[in-house]
Amino acid sequence: MIPEISLDDYFTHILPPLPESLNGKVDAIVQNLKDSGVITPRGRWKGFPRNPKAFEKKTVVFKKLSEIFDAFFVEPNIVSHHQRGDKSRPDGFVKEKNTEGKLKVEPTHAWVDLAHPQEFKLEDDPSGVDNDASKVVYSMHQILALDPRRRFTTGSTIENCTTRLWFYNRSPFFTTESFDFIKDHERLVHLYLSLAFSSSTDSGWEPSIKVSRVDPVTRERTYEISVSTKQGDKVVTETYKTVMILSEVSTDDMGRAARIWLVVDSNGYYRVLKDLWLDKNRAPEHEIRQEILRDVFKTQNQAAVDRLKSHMLTPLAHCKVCIEGVEDDTIAVMMLFQLKVVGALSPQTAESVSQSLNSQPPPNSQHESKEARAPKVHARYHYRIVFAEYATTIYDERNLGNIFRSVEDVLCALVQATSTGMRQSQGVSWVTLSMPNSALIPSAHEIRTGTPYFMAAEALSHAYLFQSQPLPTTIRLPFRLDCQPQRDDDSIINDEALALAPAPPFIYNGLHDLESIWWILIFVLFFNEDKAHPSPRPEERQSEMNHRFNGRMDSTYRRDFFRIKFSEKFDAVSRFMSPSFRQSLCTLLSLSQSLQEAYTLSEKDYPDINDSPEIIPYMEWRTAVKSESLLKATSMIELHHVKARAQASFDSPTSGAGRKRERGGDLELLDEQKSKKSKWARDDSGRSRNNVNAE
Repeated sequence: MIPEISLDDYFTHILPPLPESLNGKVDAIVQNLKDSGVITPRGRWKGFPRNPKAFEKKTVVFKKLSEIFDAFFVEPNIVSHHQRGDKSRPDGFVKEKNTEGKLKVEPTHAWVDLAHPQEFKLEDDPSGVDNDASKVVYSMHQILALDPRRRFTTGSTIENCTTRLWFYNRSPFFTTESFDFIKDHERLVHLYLSLAFSSSTDSGWEPSIKVSRVDPVTRERTYEISVSTKQGDKVVTETYKTVMILSEVSTDDMGRAARIWLVVDSNGYYRVLKDLWLDKNRAPEHEIRQEILRDVFKTQNQAAVDRLKSHMLTPLAHCKVCIEGVEDDTIAVMMLFQLKVVGALSPQTAESVSQSLNSQPPPNSQHESKEARAPKVHARYHYRIVFAEYATTIYDERNLGNIFRSVEDVLCALVQATSTGMRQSQGVSWVTLSMPNSALIPSAHEIRTGTPYFMAAEALSHAYLFQSQPLPTTIRLPFRLDCQPQRDDDSIINDEALALAPAPPFIYNGLHDLESIWWILIFVLFFNEDKAHPSPRPEERQSEMNHRFNGRMDSTYRRDFFRIKFSEKFDAVSRFMSPSFRQSLCTLLSLSQSLQEAYTLSEKDYPDINDSPEIIPYMEWRTAVKSESLLKATSMIELHHVKARAQASFDSPTSGAGRKRERGGDLELLDEQKSKKSKWARDDSGRSRNNVNAE
């Protein structure tokens, strides 16, 4: 179900504002168009004597939209390019042109230059609505996922005469009520004037990230990123130049869009810069770190603080990103206020749309009641932090033994952090874990946050999953280092009883931190193989990889895998992994059994949850991962990536000729036909006019 807002709200609060020279002049411009014959006495656009469905080829009929404003027109077979190798074709778009010298090595039409993608259909029928919706959402997603400078984007779809406008950012996405572009002249004129004369900031580009270089061969872009840190009464701004991307695993889904770069500061030192969108009621990372260290000092001593610091990254600079002096967020700045939802568009076949948003497929009706309930929209703010340390990431580490050693360091840090009485690790950057609740926020947080690949099963489900399992004993079982799955029929969770029990507020705890570590280790084994002893069944491994790590927040594959199936299918999993991974898998099996026992102990008095640090098996886990036999065996294993990622949960729409998503290597642009280009124009205020492209 796609929420709809009113056209008045969209034009008032979403579209870029018109320049002062055009304020209040839309009606006069429409009248001028009538006087000049662009709008005929019959009240139709001159280029549209008949409705679009009367024509046979949309590339002919919708091209006439460009003639209305003498806009920059692009033939439909030009490919929007990005170095990831994605090929797709929005039917039209707005393209920003840099008057200060365009980077010549860029493809003519790259995703990073495009805004307001448009999709067209000649017929106004449910299948056309579905197809256009999936395509425009895909295009808007691509724009945000591939370009770190982008804060939001807009789009539009037209089926025959029926026009809808779209909005997509790091939190909500929605469409509008429809209007007839043939008859509603004022709407169409306002829309195109707004897009043509808007500034890059108003159109969704981030002004504090600039492109400094584009590699002529790989087309990789180097960015200059500014971070403005408050130091007392002063604000100190440092600009960092990117060297390479370390992680952008979160950018393919609508959400925090976390990107991490290796950067160089103005003095030539390597640093690490993290850029992401945090939930509005989450404390920034540098404040959480300070709170943890203060608590450690209060409950222990300075030596304990120093030990903990040795496991934590050191912040050098940090800021909440501002747009024209105002802290940027997905509601107050981008949308100005909480928009009122007046209806819902529910495509009949919107699998690609629903998958892109990690949601359940919508009901089989084209449009729902105007009384449709507004979905919850969680505000996020834009945050950056720079760290002093740079090291090899777990993802890039090639020695399996070193990965287990790094996990032991993380466990040491977690022990020290939770020894202060804090409920959890607070999401400080010592490893890529799920982002738990901040101790600075007294109430439970209702949003499932974190990288879906590594989120605990309970955090992913946002529910307690182990309360119905009987405790095998009143005390914790000894930690097992054997490889035999242990499970009886009574250990199956009673889902019916779970559903009938009153549900307490779900609160993240330290057990979820351990499970995130477990998922990181599982991820390492699934996405790698021993270079000397490769997997005997790579197809089975790939299939399991796609299920376990599809990136969808509503997926139950990983939840059930941790709760039950890893133990049940241990031998099957072992058969499609590299043979030398057997001991590592045995360790992970024991870790999961130990953790599930702790979960059961924590939830045995449900709805009362025992989240005390004493039940968390830190010491048992440390003993397991630093086992001499494990480290000896794994230190001889050189890891080899088997695939860059699991099969994407978001893919290009399968409908529509030629729309195909490819990720392997750089792809050449298709042959381009020369396009008509409107001359540069400036409005009365001196602002450069963007070029509007439409088919």
